[in-house]
Parts: sequence; structure tokens; C-alpha cells
Amino acid sequence: MLKPILLGGAALLTLLILVKMLTPPAKPTPRPETTPRPETTAKTPPQKPIGPLTDERTGLVSQILTRPKSALYATASKEQKLPQKPQNFERLFVFEKKEGWLRVGKDLKSSLGWIADEDAVDWPHSMVVEYTPPDNRKPVLFFRDASGLQNLLDSESLASDAGNSYKEIEDKGATGSVFQSDYPVLSIEPPYKIKDLRIMPVLESKETEIAGHPARLLKVTAAGLDRGATTLQDKVYVQQTAQKRSGVAALEGVDIDLVFVMDMTGSMQPWVNGALAAIRDLAQKIDKNPTVAGRMKLGFWGYQDDPGLSNIQYRTRNFTPSLLSPKGFSDQLASIKVNALTNDSWPEDVFAGVTDAIKRTKWRASSRILVLIGDAPGHTSIKEGAASNLDAPQVRQLATDANVKIVSIVIKVPGNTPAHKKFNTRAEEQFTVLAKNGNRPPALLSISSEDTTPFKRILDVLTEELALQPPPKNSSESEPSDDPARDIARGLLAAAKVEVVSETVNKQGQVVAPRDITAWVVDRDLLNPAIPSLEPKLLITKNELSSLQSVASSILAEAKKNVILGGDFFTQVMGAVAESASGGRSKTLVDRLPKFIKGLPYKSDLMEKSADWWGSRTAEQQGEFIKSLEAKLAYYRAINEDPSMWKPLNKDAEAGDYVTAIPLGQLL
Repeated sequence: MLKPILLGGAALLTLLILVKMLTPPAKPTPRPETTPRPETTAKTPPQKPIGPLTDERTGLVSQILTRPKSALYATASKEQKLPQKPQNFERLFVFEKKEGWLRVGKDLKSSLGWIADEDAVDWPHSMVVEYTPPDNRKPVLFFRDASGLQNLLDSESLASDAGNSYKEIEDKGATGSVFQSDYPVLSIEPPYKIKDLRIMPVLESKETEIAGHPARLLKVTAAGLDRGATTLQDKVYVQQTAQKRSGVAALEGVDIDLVFVMDMTGSMQPWVNGALAAIRDLAQKIDKNPTVAGRMKLGFWGYQDDPGLSNIQYRTRNFTPSLLSPKGFSDQLASIKVNALTNDSWPEDVFAGVTDAIKRTKWRASSRILVLIGDAPGHTSIKEGAASNLDAPQVRQLATDANVKIVSIVIKVPGNTPAHKKFNTRAEEQFTVLAKNGNRPPALLSISSEDTTPFKRILDVLTEELALQPPPKNSSESEPSDDPARDIARGLLAAAKVEVVSETVNKQGQVVAPRDITAWVVDRDLLNPAIPSLEPKLLITKNELSSLQSVASSILAEAKKNVILGGDFFTQVMGAVAESASGGRSKTLVDRLPKFIKGLPYKSDLMEKSADWWGSRTAEQQGEFIKSLEAKLAYYRAINEDPSMWKPLNKDAEAGDYVTAIPLGQLL
């Protein structure tokens, strides 16, 4: 046993000697130097890039919109034009100002070059206004200055004076005449809707009042895609407008897509039967009038509730994957039955049914009408069993975004119990919000579940008017009837007429609209100030929408924590906010909002909410506040995922630069 060990030890010793021989000797440690090294030149630290200027009016980053056919230069002069050209109405940030010139850039870090003042539209914030639906109001007038518009508003005979202006403009337009250069009205809203995105940036805003209605005077730039004035002094404008008007009279019919969305739980079978009976009657009448046979197509969606509940078959179901003629529709749906096993407990997932019908129907016509029929309110949050946190205002906005008009038929269940009163009231409130189409009164019809006869007659009137009658004249020229259903149908036809005429004119040629002019407007109809003529919106990019979603999520999380665990909600929400200049913390939620919301001439709903306001809310009211935040966050997600909501601000915009316009009512 000893011999192997000695041999192993000899081998190990030999290996150590070889390693020693092959290892280079270690370098000696150098002594400390007695003479100093020559000093090296210190490197200059990189300069921090200069950011864009701050707009003193709003406290936001200073920005402009480029006018069409503008140019960039290397210096504040026209000596050296740069090869890159700004896109039409591209948003640029201002880094420096010199007399008559601006140094601008696409982002907050670097500048592109210089642009002349005359080629830039001063835009203090991302606020725009869009026309409201034009079928129930007069066109917007663009005034040369604020004083000319204010003088008209101060007139004791406002309606008469404004009416005279409209008549004069119409008469001169019909004859091809032009106006004198000092005429107070510079231009007028076109009589047709324009297919392309048209933005009107808000440059200034002043509060005023018209006949007791709060209003705003707005200085706007009517920004078209082509440069050049389009005013009442341009003969080409009035001649082309007159030509377009003369072509409208030939239009005889309106194509309509009519989609029913019905509650398909327990007690709804008589109402489904009534709807099918009305459609069968309509099909027979249309068969006798083949000229209108192709004018209307129909669809049918049913909704129930959360499929996780017992006896619930589905949340939503599309019974017509393709829209059908009235005859094909009645044939296909004759065998449809409601879910008799449900116990009809309130509420149902109304908003899932309406949302799916809006977003997933294969719409054919530009005139789209949805008839909602139900006897219960809708869930408003996922925790209650809804498919989403969308509430009535957000679903209504989704319908507006998709150009869908809604008729609501709410069936009230008789009973005097607190539950009956509560849910009947809630259902009517929700159905009313959904039925607000443009500037017209809500298209709401309310009936009792005790008698289905009025329901059948209502559907007969609606479908006959929509399918068989020619488009009505403008609502101002037609007298209301004694039948609410008939008035609703005729109002929808008036709106449909505008859509179809606009589509026809857009196909024939470009709609002549005010472009590249700056003027003053008022956001109310001059003849009927109760009707808004312009809707304020915020033009935002996807990145800005993401920041809005982030803030909403943060505030929502803190609000829920406060309700569940108790505590000071505002202190928690504002905890990340720096001390203000006055030495105290913010007392409202405004400091948590993204910068692009601050400084708007119109205040968002959340801006004025304070700690005192929150503390004065009951638990139920705090819950409603949380639901409203959830609903808006759900709306942001919905539009973020919908490609049709994102449009180019100019012809050459890249996908990442696409924008959407969010109504201020949907902001935080």
C-alpha cells in the first residue's frame, strides 16, 4: 500500500516544479514617483441640450403648427433653405425666438432649423374644436375679428340679424357674387361634412353668454390641407358652393343599416315577437315597392348577462353575421326564443350588447341606426359582472365615434317596490344617455311592460318612416307631428340625409371649406343658442394617451384603496407632487394631470376636485366617482385599440404621429 502513495507524491511534486518553471516572474512593485506627472488637459463636460421654451400663457411647452408649403432654414434668414420640408400642419416645439423667426424641433431634445413666423400657426395648447352634427343648426360663421362677432351677439335682435346674414350669404352664393373686403363675416362652414380630418386649433378663448346660455368666443385657424384663403371674397368659393347645392336635389333615397339590440332574458319573448311582427309587416310593404327594396338592411344582436351565472347562455350573440333584407331578416329570426330559464334579476349586461353591435356589426351604409330594446339597466363595472367598465357616456361616445345613431326603447316593469323604482329609473337614465344623437333631443321611447300593443305600433312607425319615406327637408322647415316615434324617425332621416349628401359630394370632388384662415367663431348656434355648434376636443398622440391612462390608473388605485382601507385619499394621491411655490401641497388633482391637459380654456371634470370635495362625499358618491374613472379608463383602452380612431394630421404623417381627438367630457 505504501508504494502507490510514494509514486503519487512524486508525480505531484514533479507537476508543481513544472508549473513553477512555466510561470513568468512577478513584476516588482514600483516605487512611488518623486516627480509629479505632467498635468493632463481636463475634458469639457458635455453641455446639457437647451430644451424648448415655455409658453407664458399656459405654462406648457411652446409649440406651433406649420402652415402648408412652409420651409425650414439653417439660420434666422432665408439665405440657406434646408432640404427637409415640414409636413402640413405638423406640430413643432419652439426652442428660440428672434424677430420674425422661430427655431423649432420635432421633439423636446433637439431642433431642426428655423421657420418664419408667417409660416407658423401659434398654438398655445393642443385644443381643437370640431363641428357638431349640422342637420339641426345653422352653419358656423367665421368673423374677421372678435368685436364684429361680439357686436352681433350684443344685438337685441340677434336671431333676426343673424338670419339676415345667412340669407345674404346664400343669395350671393346662388348668383356667384362676392362680398366687399370689409364685410364682417370672413367665411362660412361648408354645407356638407368633410371626409378628411379637418382641425381647427383654438388660439384664444373668451367667455360670453347668448340668451342666457354660457358660450365662448374662440379665435381659431381653419386648417385645411392646402394653403390659400377660402373666403366669401373668393368668387371660386361661392360658385363651387352653389354648384354642390344644385346637385343635392337629385338625391332621392337614403340607404340605412338598422340593427336591433335586445335583452334576451326571461320576460322579453313578447317584445321579440313584436319586433319580428313589425319587420314582417315592413317586408310585405317593401315587396310591393321594389324601388326601395335595397335601401334598408337589418341586423339583430341579443344580450343576456355574465355567462358565469347559472342559466345564462351567453353575454352577447350576433344572430345576423351579415346584414339582411327585411324579408330575409324576418325569415331568419322567426324561430328566435329568449332564455326562459333566467330569473330576470336586475340588471343585465346592456353595454356589452350595445358595444359589440357598434364595433362588430359589418356595417354597409354610412347611415347607421341601432334600436336598443330592454327592460333593465346595465352593469357598469366588471366586478358587477359586466364585460367591461364602460358606462353609458362612454358607450354613447363609442357610438358617436362610429357614426351610429341610437334609438332607445325602455320597457318599464310595473311595481312600487324600492327595487322597481330604483332600476326603472336607472334604466331610463342610461337609455336616455345612449339615445343622445348629436344636437337633437334624445331618441327615447318609454313604454309599460303591461301592454305590447304600443310597442308594435312604435316599431311599425319607425321602420316604415326609415325604409319607405324620402329624406325629409331640414328639421327647421318641417313641423313636428303628434307622434314621438315618427318625429324620431324623421330626425334620424334628416341626419342620414346629411351623411349621404356629404358622401356623394366628397365622391364628386373636394368640398370647398375654409382653409388656412384665422377668424373668430362662437360655439353656439346663432339662431338657437341652446344648441352647440362646435365641440371642444383635445388632440393627442398615442404617447399622450398612454400618459393619460397612467394617471387615471394611479388615481383610481388610490381612490379604491381609500374606500376599502380608509385614509386620506387626496394626501395619498398628491404624495408624489412637489411642494408648490407657496410652500404647501396642491389642494386639487390638477397637478397630477398630464401637462398637455393643463392650461386648457375649457376645464376638465377632474381639475376642480379638491380634498374638501372628496371628504364631503358619501361612500356611495365616492363609489360613483371611482366608477366614472373606471369608465373613462375603459374608453381610453377602447380607442387605443381601435385603428379607425387614429388619423393622420397631415398627408405625410407616419403611423406613430397619428392623432385622435378626445372630447373634453371624456377627459379626467
